Amino acid sequence: MAIIAAALCGCDDRRQEAATGHATGTASTAVAIVPVDESLTELRRWFGAHEGHPRFVTLLSPTCPGCLDGARQVRDRLLGGKLQRNWAFAVVWVPMRPTDTTAAMHAASRGFAGLPIRQFHDPDKVAARAFARAIAPRLDAPAWDVFLFYATDAAWTAGDPPKPKHGLGQYLGPRGEHLVGDGVDANLRPTRVGTAAELGALLWERAAHLDR
Repeated sequence: MAIIAAALCGCDDRRQEAATGHATGTASTAVAIVPVDESLTELRRWFGAHEGHPRFVTLLSPTCPGCLDGARQVRDRLLGGKLQRNWAFAVVWVPMRPTDTTAAMHAASRGFAGLPIRQFHDPDKVAARAFARAIAPRLDAPAWDVFLFYATDAAWTAGDPPKPKHGLGQYLGPRGEHLVGDGVDANLRPTRVGTAAELGALLWERAAHLDR
C-alpha cells in the first residue's frame, strides 16, 4: 500500500478551499474523537470488537487537501451506501502538516458527523507508524493519506495491526501529478493504479471485493 509520508501524500494547496468545503461541511455539533496513546489500546479494542465483519481504516491529515478529498470520497462512496449494514469504519486523524491543529482536526471531523465511523486522534503518530510497519516492515515513516481494507478474519491482539487485505494511498508523481497506488515495490516505491480523480471508484471496487 502506498503509505510513505510526504513522498506519497497527494496534497496540493491549490485544492485546499474546495477540499475543505466538501470534507468539513457546516455541522456545528461536537463529534466524539478518541485519543490514541502509545499502547494503541482503544484502536485495537475497536478493531477486535468488529471481528467477523470487514473493517476499513483511513489515516488522514485534517488539512491536507488530498486527504480531505479522500475523506469526502469515503463519505460519499463507502458510508452512504449498503456497506453500512456490515462494515466497521474508522478514521485516524494524524497531524502531518503545521496547520494540523486540534481545532483543524475537529473541523475536519464534522464531515463525518452522524455517520457510522469511529474517529481517533493520533497526536504522536503512533498508530500511523504501526500501520506503516504492518504493511511493509521496512517502512519507518508514518502512514497518512491511506485507505486500508481488512477481511472478516483479520485479528489484532497485540503489537502492530495486521496487514490489510487491500490498501490504497495517494501520492505525488514525478511531475507533481496526484496519483493513487495500491502497494510498494522492493524499493518502497508506490505502484500506481490510478489518479486522484479515480480514488472514489477505486475505494468502492476494493470494498465490493471484500463485501461479496
